[in-house]
Amino acid sequence: MKYVKSERGALPVLVAILAIVVVAVVGVAVYNVNKSRQTDTQTVSASPSPANSPAAAASPVDNRKTYTNDEFGLTFKYPSEYGEVTLVKDTQPNAGPRFTGQFAGNAKLRFIVTSASYGEDEGSYLIKTFRGHYESGGKTYYKWAHYQNTGATPVLIGNPVKTLSVGGRKVLIVNDSSMVHIDGPAKGPGPGNVAGLVNLGGSTYPGVVFITSMPADELEQILSSLKI
Repeated sequence: MKYVKSERGALPVLVAILAIVVVAVVGVAVYNVNKSRQTDTQTVSASPSPANSPAAAASPVDNRKTYTNDEFGLTFKYPSEYGEVTLVKDTQPNAGPRFTGQFAGNAKLRFIVTSASYGEDEGSYLIKTFRGHYESGGKTYYKWAHYQNTGATPVLIGNPVKTLSVGGRKVLIVNDSSMVHIDGPAKGPGPGNVAGLVNLGGSTYPGVVFITSMPADELEQILSSLKI
């Protein structure tokens, strides 16, 4: 008797094998996708965000006050704790005025602006009648009321504490040792004081002098902020 082998039992086996292959392929694909996402997430996390990067760090806040006087052609910044500036006007008959700027919160600093027509008085020999500085023969001299009004010999700025360049202009920090009068000693900002000598742009108010008992480097910070 002959028997014929039936192939019906092989079909379920083939279906099972195909199902296993499909599941395996799908599993590998899902694994690769998840791995790729994790790699992308790690890459993004490793990169600094713009908000936290050094370039995006907030710049220091400038808490200084700004003083501006359009009549003088003068603008500068100073520490806010010095308070408001008050101008005291000194007048003479038939002559231009002189102004003294005082700081409400710092009695150690003041600035003086003398008009070109301010006359001589008991302070004419002092640096507080400064009307600007000029160059001659390779040397620097300062203008003052007595010199301009009488033709007296000029005062040489022989040894400034420091020379600055602000906005292309020469600004000098001096003390008493810096001032040399050809006819004898010249009075400067006073013992223990330093002064900043600044030329202004106008003819009515040709210069401003800052006088202080503070260290010279603190005065330099103010002078460096000048806009003239």
